[in-house]
Amino acid sequence: MSGREHRGTIFVEDAELLSQQELSRPAVRHSAARPGSAPPPATPGSFAHLHLRSAAAMRRPLSIQRADATAGWIEILYKIVGPGLEALSKQPIGATSA
Repeated sequence: MSGREHRGTIFVEDAELLSQQELSRPAVRHSAARPGSAPPPATPGSFAHLHLRSAAAMRRPLSIQRADATAGWIEILYKIVGPGLEALSKQPIGATSA
């Protein structure tokens, strides 16, 4: 680490894709389970950086639309604007991302 702490605001977890719904192309609603439930910082407006092991190597920073810490899920609404998000939109239910 560079000596700078992240004030406990950065979490790295694998998340399982619970559902994916195409609303009106190119908009997609993506719901993911977070192990150990979504921590309090996972609130609407905060960001999740999604990385697909099987696709493009870059992480995609996407804003959280809804979150439920008790049930342990987050929901992200995104627009497909490139190959990385296109690959994300084609992930099967149960796929994991880090």
